[in-house]
Amino acid sequence: MLTMALAAMVLQTDMRNVRARGLRPLLLGVGASIFIAGLSLTLVLLFV
Repeated sequence: MLTMALAAMVLQTDMRNVRARGLRPLLLGVGASIFIAGLSLTLVLLFV
């Protein structure tokens, strides 16, 4: 169900609005995802 919900969000995304916002929010999202993934991996490696 989570996959279907994410797909629905992507299918309703208007790329003109994304493009109008610019590159900065996209880079912020990618950076946040990389940070969270790295932090999670570090904590798993430290405590397992």
